[in-house]
Amino acid sequence: MSNSHILIKVFLCGFLISTFSIVRAQNKQDSTFDETIQFIENSHNLNLPDWGPYTKRYVGISHLPGDNEGIRFDLSVFPGYYRRKVEVPNVFYESGYHPWEVSSDLGYFSFRHELEWKDKVYTDISYSKINENSRLVRLECVNNTDLAQAIVVHFMASLHFPPIKEYSPYTYLYPATVELPENALWKDALDYEDLQLAKKDPGYNLQYDGKLRGEIRENGFVNGSGIGRGFGRNAGDFVTYRFLLKKDFEDAMIVFRFKMEEEESSSFDIIGIETSEVTFIGNGGFNTIQVNAGRLLAGEHELHLKAKGGKPLQLDGFIVAPCGKKDEISFEKIEWNPVPQIIDGPVDNSKILKYEQVDDYYGIIWFHNQYQFRQFFARDLDIILRTTIHRHGTIMFPGEGKGHFTNVFLRPIYLLPHSTKVVYGIICTGYSEHDVYEFLDESVYDAELFEKIYKTQKTNMVDLKSIPEGQKYQFSQDRMAATLMSNIVYPVYTRGSYIKHYAPGKWWDCLYTWDSGFVGIGLLQFGEKNAIENLNTYLTEPGGQSAFIHHGTPIPTQAYLFFEIWNKSQSKKLLEYFYPRMKQYYQFLAGNSGSSTTRNLKSNLLRTWDYFYNSGGWDDYPPQVHVHKEKMEAYTTPVANTAHQIRMAKILKLAAQELNLEKDVTAYEKDIVMFGNALQKYSWDEKDKYFGFVLHDKHGMPKGIMRTEEGENFNKGLGGCYPLLSGICTE
Repeated sequence: MSNSHILIKVFLCGFLISTFSIVRAQNKQDSTFDETIQFIENSHNLNLPDWGPYTKRYVGISHLPGDNEGIRFDLSVFPGYYRRKVEVPNVFYESGYHPWEVSSDLGYFSFRHELEWKDKVYTDISYSKINENSRLVRLECVNNTDLAQAIVVHFMASLHFPPIKEYSPYTYLYPATVELPENALWKDALDYEDLQLAKKDPGYNLQYDGKLRGEIRENGFVNGSGIGRGFGRNAGDFVTYRFLLKKDFEDAMIVFRFKMEEEESSSFDIIGIETSEVTFIGNGGFNTIQVNAGRLLAGEHELHLKAKGGKPLQLDGFIVAPCGKKDEISFEKIEWNPVPQIIDGPVDNSKILKYEQVDDYYGIIWFHNQYQFRQFFARDLDIILRTTIHRHGTIMFPGEGKGHFTNVFLRPIYLLPHSTKVVYGIICTGYSEHDVYEFLDESVYDAELFEKIYKTQKTNMVDLKSIPEGQKYQFSQDRMAATLMSNIVYPVYTRGSYIKHYAPGKWWDCLYTWDSGFVGIGLLQFGEKNAIENLNTYLTEPGGQSAFIHHGTPIPTQAYLFFEIWNKSQSKKLLEYFYPRMKQYYQFLAGNSGSSTTRNLKSNLLRTWDYFYNSGGWDDYPPQVHVHKEKMEAYTTPVANTAHQIRMAKILKLAAQELNLEKDVTAYEKDIVMFGNALQKYSWDEKDKYFGFVLHDKHGMPKGIMRTEEGENFNKGLGGCYPLLSGICTE
């Protein structure tokens, strides 16, 4: 984590301390949040449109096609110099563009693409809502130099498929599909009622990234997921399924699809069907095994698998079908096809794209008569677009890797000295070729109408009010707001589905628990809705498998976001919705629930090393580095975890008081005293006047503060001051 990240977060923490009071005002009319609560109740997604700045590749506008989870259509629009320089706007690193303006509902957003810095030659490219199925692309090309300029603009359309891991958006997941006999059903391994492991690790009740217990993501599995992670190794591991048959099967079979290492085996008891035992034998790849199920009547059935102990099993799922139909079952791995069928539109300057694995059709129209229509067959644009810049007559460009970019190449666009030229385009989608064709046919050039659409949507952009003394910061704060509101990525996988997600930055195309709490506090400055949805992404229903959604440092920044939302909204309904989820989050970090090992030492100081290497969001913090270097995690407690837990307890105590939950109030008060006393007794270093990391003996008893070889407190940094955040310091 960079120093700037840490400083920003320290500042926000200080701000929260200084404003730690709730105004006991009358609750707002809670009906304001009814729709928001209804949306978030069964979702971790953001209630944002299908069109938005969701790409993980090259900046522009994305569309999420209906019923094609994890697939994203991108249209990246960017400028270059004619037959000279082109800066491909890769979102993973600085590449000549800046988020410029945005509205909170994403009906409007724009990026500034610099060709010559300091606003000498640039293009402002904005995307404005026309209707639910289309967006206006407006390019304002500016030349503020004394010389004429000739520039180009690229429209780059591409389709992207769900990745198998974060930080690698081009490493696709290749799931399988299943073909079934008539009346048969497929039951996915993850679609279980319950899964229990005989030996529970610390993450049993805190599955990383919100995955389901036992879940693995791997190529070749139906839907890309299965059960694994050691399942079946220990006697007593079990999983329970329910399935519904629509008709009677006089003689049924169940066919399990699984994966194991060659010649390894694992035996399970079966409860619920005629066969009482099954032994899975591996062949190194996917395999199937059939067992007789006997007579199964229409209706609901339960099936239990209980491990006898053996080698670990990876279970993809099972099929229930009439006996004798196994030959009609087949599995086929999906091969993603990024190359579209390209269909001529109603006018020369239009095209329709139809991708094999997407139901939607996409239409593009551009209003500039000098252009080339080209195709790039490559995974990445960054190199191939630069190295082929002088191949003026070529329209088909083969490159490295699997991918495809449909390129509308507008060139040249001449700009006189100190002049501006506006160019327009439209991107649309529809469920049929006819719908898209008709829309493109009706989309005639009308600069007055286009400007009206642009200006209307622009009125909704984030507007930061400022007093006169703050005007000098207005420009930078507007850019920060645009960056915050456009740092959204799709797809991010959690809890069995793909979601849109506010990321710390496009490079972090994944969940990030502690960063997202601070992101939410920023979002809150522009309205409650987006901040509420951001908070909800990381909370789980009471009693669920995971106490919260965890990725990275387990510092409870969601508590601060929760408090700020409550303070701003004054909504009792929001409080009632979020409180039990926040309590569950708290109880796990406090070591009070489930598989939590945070308080397994006898000092009552907390440690979260079993969940992540980072205790406070500081990757290279010296005492933390020392703990890992010397392999001291099992018996060393930092200060940050306990300090934050006290602050979280104080926040939730206020919420419990508001909800008249007196038992909870008492419990938080006891925890505040317990954790505070532990820090004061064991962590305070009277010699160096800092709170220190505490070492423990093999019995878990505290034995002293962690010091350098010279005897100095190792924690003479922000970590040593963290109890100031808790409000427990005595002098």
